Amino acid sequence: MAIPDDESLLAAVKALRENEPTLARAKVLKQLKENNWELSEKRLKACMTANNLKSAAIASPIIVAQPKLEVQLPRNATYYEVVKHVFKEFTRCRIPLIFLLYL
Repeated sequence: MAIPDDESLLAAVKALRENEPTLARAKVLKQLKENNWELSEKRLKACMTANNLKSAAIASPIIVAQPKLEVQLPRNATYYEVVKHVFKEFTRCRIPLIFLLYL
């Protein structure tokens, strides 16, 4: 097993991030270890944090915009419009499932 230097580790992590931006750190570590690299999770975390290479799911907060309505609807109707919008975005895989637990 080889221990990668900082430059090659950074290049490999950036390449993985370009291909799969939502890949979690544990999966990145697993893929790097498949290349016969000896690497600790602590070192990978330090490298990723120092170079701002967090996963896309963590790096950008998810903001659900409420649909703009021309007509003022009763409270229930507005709620159903928001739910419909969130469901449509969820089926497009834009909202992770964990977010829906906090609605």
